[in-house]
Amino acid sequence: DLAQRAPFRDARLGVQLVSLDDGTVVFSKDADALMNPASNVKLVTAAATLARLGPEYRFDTEFLVEPGPTDRVRTLWVRGKGDPSITTERLHAIASELAHLGLREVGDLVLDDTWFDAERLAPGFEQEISDRAYTAPTGALSLNANAVGIYLRASAPGGRAVVELEPPSDYFEVVNQAAGASSRARRASVASQWTGSAQRITVRGTVPVSGEWAVWKRIDNPPMYFGYTFRKILEMHGIHVRGKVKLGAVPERARLLHVAQSETFDLVLKRMNKFSSNFVAEQLLKTLGAEVKGAPGTTANGVAVAEEFLEREVGIPRGSYILRNGSGLNDTNRFTPRQLTQLLKVMWARFPLAPEYRSSVGIAGKDGTLRYRFEGSEAVGRLRAKAGTLENVSALSGYVQSVGGERFAFSVIVNDHTGRSAPVVQGIDAIGAALAAVGAPGG
Repeated sequence: DLAQRAPFRDARLGVQLVSLDDGTVVFSKDADALMNPASNVKLVTAAATLARLGPEYRFDTEFLVEPGPTDRVRTLWVRGKGDPSITTERLHAIASELAHLGLREVGDLVLDDTWFDAERLAPGFEQEISDRAYTAPTGALSLNANAVGIYLRASAPGGRAVVELEPPSDYFEVVNQAAGASSRARRASVASQWTGSAQRITVRGTVPVSGEWAVWKRIDNPPMYFGYTFRKILEMHGIHVRGKVKLGAVPERARLLHVAQSETFDLVLKRMNKFSSNFVAEQLLKTLGAEVKGAPGTTANGVAVAEEFLEREVGIPRGSYILRNGSGLNDTNRFTPRQLTQLLKVMWARFPLAPEYRSSVGIAGKDGTLRYRFEGSEAVGRLRAKAGTLENVSALSGYVQSVGGERFAFSVIVNDHTGRSAPVVQGIDAIGAALAAVGAPGG
């Protein structure tokens, strides 16, 4: 019995395996135990937002100007609506559109971030002090998942290391205390911190001459990151910004000049689930709150909408689980394997949302966080699931069609395991691979 093997003996293991063909429970072990599901919470976020917003939903970012001629305006307002997919490349495309609309000179660049509330971090994020990209804050105006790329290379042994940022922006202040080293060992550290007026990137230590190194760090003031970067990009496209970059609400007199729309929602879901983006998950939860309950979007309102969905459409009553954020980060949420399997069953049968939901998660041995898992097993290409990993937590929930053609929904959650996570992940994968092999000759 795989559930009795070494990786699980000294841990809490919850499993629920259900046939989607006849509804029977194939295997169950502590399936009603409330456990930390880590990023499997994103399955809940994805289902609720897909059900409420629909696969064709797009995020709008609005660009507004003073009434009158377009070529020279006193103010260019940018009103964000929570788009989690804006990148530097898209800002270049937007600036090009504005230039083609005749915009040549701008006074102040004013950023309207009021579609979301001012609480940047969801519950659970405060449990660790980190500047890593996966802890990035939310913002109605956001850029590059609210993270910055820091690229390091050495010019010569003993000389000052070269530090470059992507994107380049006046939002940053770089403190470079790193030097090149002839050894191959990399002993550089990079820190990102908001000073109150700029995002300070501090680099210390040594960078080997033989190679380049890149790391992504979170930023702390999303609208100003967006604004200062956008100002630089506007200048690149021949649009001069004379005044300040500042926060402010769009007045009623403003005239809409351009709306930049995101990809359709089904593609945004893929970005969240296949690569387990905490940032996208928390943006979606606030968007859910804003769209259903009204602006400003809050995490609490997003949770309330998700709970209504779970109770009314999935049959999971309030109070039987704990949902505090959209990403599953840290010791915050609790679900049972049976509840997650129930959600998967409902979404499997829910037309027309089912194809978008299933395709949002990673494919074993093919892409996303499962790209390098299940190699050499029958699960490759047959299993689609969302992985979850935290300290002493590992989870996997999703779908699999076996070699024999039978289709299953499953949820495997492991809490409180000791030692390294690799044996636990291998144990979970063994369960998924065994399910995929059902019906195989000798399987």
